[in-house]
Amino acid sequence: MQSSNDTALLKGGLGTITYNSYLYLPIPPNIVAEWTSLIPLVAHLASYRHDHQLAGEAALTGHLNTSLFPRLGVLDGISRLLAGGPDFLDRVSTMGEVNNHVWDVNWGSAFPCANGAASSILTAYALSYAGYKSFRMPEKVATSSKIPGPEQVVDGIPKSPSISKDETPGITTNNIQKEKRSSFPGDQAESAFRKPEVGLCFRRYKTLHVIVFGRQKLSNSHGWYHRVDQVVESSMFKATKVLLLLGIVVVLFLCDAFGTAVLLLIGLVTQVMCQFLKVQRPPGFLGNNENHNACMLLSSHANSSTWYLYIGDRGVVDSLLNKTMFSIPSFGKVLTHWFRTAHVIQLLAMTFVAAQKGWDGIALLALLISAHAMNWRYGKNQLARRWLVTEGVCVKAKSFEFTGRTAMLGAIHKMSGTKAMSWMDEIMPPVPRRQVWLNRLGKGWDETSFPDPAFVALSRFDQDWVLLHSGLATQAADILRNELDDKSWA
Repeated sequence: MQSSNDTALLKGGLGTITYNSYLYLPIPPNIVAEWTSLIPLVAHLASYRHDHQLAGEAALTGHLNTSLFPRLGVLDGISRLLAGGPDFLDRVSTMGEVNNHVWDVNWGSAFPCANGAASSILTAYALSYAGYKSFRMPEKVATSSKIPGPEQVVDGIPKSPSISKDETPGITTNNIQKEKRSSFPGDQAESAFRKPEVGLCFRRYKTLHVIVFGRQKLSNSHGWYHRVDQVVESSMFKATKVLLLLGIVVVLFLCDAFGTAVLLLIGLVTQVMCQFLKVQRPPGFLGNNENHNACMLLSSHANSSTWYLYIGDRGVVDSLLNKTMFSIPSFGKVLTHWFRTAHVIQLLAMTFVAAQKGWDGIALLALLISAHAMNWRYGKNQLARRWLVTEGVCVKAKSFEFTGRTAMLGAIHKMSGTKAMSWMDEIMPPVPRRQVWLNRLGKGWDETSFPDPAFVALSRFDQDWVLLHSGLATQAADILRNELDDKSWA
């Protein structure tokens, strides 16, 4: 025997409402009706990071965008953006999966990344075209000519006159940690140079992604995707789209798919209103107010395994990492209340579909899939490509692997030619050996800078450390210059 609930479902044919629709539809299986009505309510929710993503998309597109069926919570985020203005942008622009930090190598300053979502989208776009291939930096210092000083230097290691060259090991990041120097009391070298256990070869490499920004000439022809954008943005296409979607809304109402019809209508009205929500660019947007290029280092924290170095046009890099890319003009309280009300209506409609079930749930799942398919133009790569073409900016990327953080920082410092040292204080404490190391990187390996009284005053361990990382950083800086000057890479 059938229960009263099953009888009501068979009578209605479309869900828990017990009257027949204007258009006849076959009765769907109960499992399909139940399952499809729950999927959108469970899987189509906005995360806590969506406000961050919303700010990034607005920074790149120049206006606010919503899907035909936005995630639950997106409309409320837009209402808070319109109501909060600059204060809302200051909070959400630095909020994401991680709070990235920026170190300005040229000026020695450090600050949170101002446009985390926009910079992440452009960085991912550049790395995807680079193929995520990385160049591994050398681990051993190349043999250099002998340099006069208090002790001879062979392969980067100070050598006593009683030690022959053949007895001097080549200096690498491995053997500097293996070598015992018990003849220097007070250094506590035995614990520092304890030989590692056999079979342990784990090394935490530091990956440096170098992102180079430049300028390109604006062109009216950019391939098939530019022609597609022109068609989609035309008034004729937009009017046809509105009329077609209104027809679908009417059909859904005739089929008693009330929840899906309301959600589609809300999404359509919201998309039309978002066309008028244009953002404002600040004065001097992408302009360079200095006479040098940028060199800014970014990572999630001071001991991160992955680092990003932004170089090239300072106007672009500074706008991405340090300045506000857009502001929201005052649209009045009407639009703010509309988006807040639309959020409440969307919540009620989605829960109604979950209770109604039947063809209403199936139609809502079809709307969800269609909205995702129609939203391809606002994928991350598409946003990045469109912004680069519109603003006349080009970007390239190349990746490098370093044996450690010190060699990476030294290579960046030497390649940039900066005289500021305070930029790395948060990453490497300003201890005496770091000062000697940076001075040596700035002066180079010339005879006039050797011996250095500050270098002689260091312990034997610190002297080895300075010589090793000076050599590694110098080699890496030369490789960076050669690789980044190569015109063949893309």
